[in-house]
Amino acid sequence: MVEKRVQMRRFVARNLNRLTENFGISCTRSKDFQRLVLQKDLFARLLRPREKQAYSSTASGIVFSMDRACQMHALLTSYFALIPAPPHLTVIYSSSNSRHDTAYQTVKTLFRKHPITWIRESDFRKDLLEVLGKLESRWVFFLVDDIIWTRPVDFTVFDNLDSHHYVPSLRLGKHVNYCYTKQKPMKQPKFSIFPNSGKDLLEWKWGEGNLDWGYPLSVDGHLFCPEEIRIIADSTDFRKPNTFEIALQNANPVFRMRRGICFSKSRLVNLPINKVQSETKNLHGQVDAEFLLKQWEENKQIDTDSLTDINNESVHQEFPVSMIHRVENQEPPPQSLPISHEH
Repeated sequence: MVEKRVQMRRFVARNLNRLTENFGISCTRSKDFQRLVLQKDLFARLLRPREKQAYSSTASGIVFSMDRACQMHALLTSYFALIPAPPHLTVIYSSSNSRHDTAYQTVKTLFRKHPITWIRESDFRKDLLEVLGKLESRWVFFLVDDIIWTRPVDFTVFDNLDSHHYVPSLRLGKHVNYCYTKQKPMKQPKFSIFPNSGKDLLEWKWGEGNLDWGYPLSVDGHLFCPEEIRIIADSTDFRKPNTFEIALQNANPVFRMRRGICFSKSRLVNLPINKVQSETKNLHGQVDAEFLLKQWEENKQIDTDSLTDINNESVHQEFPVSMIHRVENQEPPPQSLPISHEH
């Protein structure tokens, strides 16, 4: 019955549009109209000229995590092992029970000397807006807890890029030619070598890219202007990281006009070995989060060294995960930024 009503509404709208098109009038759903109004306001704010401002640092990172302390530990281990003078990270995390919470407390203790601010999620949208409002960096990047860093990154290479014209990506590289989420090969865009970068930085037009090469508003290691992300987040409704990324797509037409920048080899990869959220039906592997929690409780950790310098064909890839005995002493990175504690 519901399906018949939907078909009838579409039939009526189609025929009304045919009758009124000669008069410059068209019918649209209330929901679609509201989205168009939102996008019009967003576009106006995003395209408005920006005043020059001073920045305290090149970049800041925001990490989203839920019930995956073991994977969060792997992300942090690979990050601080590979990134020189690593940008400050803010981790917004949640745990569904005391076992997961205890696991996170252990991770926090292991990395207590590192530049990380831990925020236990209370209201995800409110928490994120508060973090965004305090950023003083030129760029902000987002990460999810099933990401592993695979190669070093010197974030200062992005110092002179204009965020009105570029969206850098740390997850793309010339070896990425398959789309995991769509399960099909992915055509690469036409590249040019970014000036004065040797051959290590590639440039392309997001608007001419296909699938992941045409998806600028990702929360898996893309760099953005913090002010622009604040504008989008403040103007849209979302509840968790997945719906936050969906909300960002309201600004997609603006960001697809920009150019992409990536290293010839990707700097990180997402390991979709399991799923803990219920917002979206993401494709994922079969390494149960409960299994990883038990491994963590037995003083094991994911071996991130085995993934260093790996050439992934997709930005999401189910590489085999091996466990090793946990390293209890995490040395702070050299030239790190000041340490922040839990809020």
